[in-house]
Amino acid sequence: RAAMAEERKAAAEQKRQEVEAKRAAAAEALANKRQEAEEKRKAIAAAADEKRRQAQELRDRAKEASAKKAAAAAAEKAMKQAKPRASISLFGGGADAAAEKERKKRAA
Repeated sequence: RAAMAEERKAAAEQKRQEVEAKRAAAAEALANKRQEAEEKRKAIAAAADEKRRQAQELRDRAKEASAKKAAAAAAEKAMKQAKPRASISLFGGGADAAAEKERKKRAA
């Protein structure tokens, strides 16, 4: 009887050690999976940050291009709307005569 009890005790101890080893292996596997998931999350976050940075850069470039276009359009409009200056005639009596000629040209 004592020998059987001893065998059962030894078998129970062996079983307990096997269960403990399985539990430790499972805990290690879980820790590894968590580590991998954290690394993956960081990589995804870094990629998202990079995409956001690139998008912001594109928006900034577009805004800059738009501002340049607007400035060019404003300059073009100003040139079209600018009134020709009265030219000074050396032979016809100065700026007043040139301005008068210009007015007559426009009236015609």
